[in-house]
Amino acid sequence: MTMKMSERIGVTGVGVTVEQKGRVRKNIKWLNTRYHHVELTATLCLPGREAQFPLSWVTEWGRPSPADVMESLVGMARAVETSPSYGDWADEYASDPDAILDPETYAKHVEMTLRLKEFLGSRNWEAWLHETRSD
Repeated sequence: MTMKMSERIGVTGVGVTVEQKGRVRKNIKWLNTRYHHVELTATLCLPGREAQFPLSWVTEWGRPSPADVMESLVGMARAVETSPSYGDWADEYASDPDAILDPETYAKHVEMTLRLKEFLGSRNWEAWLHETRSD
């Protein structure tokens, strides 16, 4: 059954917190627009376990909600899971033609996807990836 991200968070009991790491980076070009970005650490919690993930966030969007954080992480994982190679991933993930997506970034996304899958559990993985929609 497809459900909203906030509903999936509630059903599974995942706790989500964010903490700012470092200063705001100003005037970063993305999608032909200039934004301010901040680096965050997202901490996900389930009974007896915890995992942290780096997250880059556009400050103009305000502070990310738990659903925003999970949408970002799950979206990143979905892109990795549906791209069989670095080249496919780079073609799919680069929404800005000026963006340079290097193999190191791809490797980090693959590693984060594996960690997220382990944290959420393989039993729930398909539901997070394919049966969850944005709020």
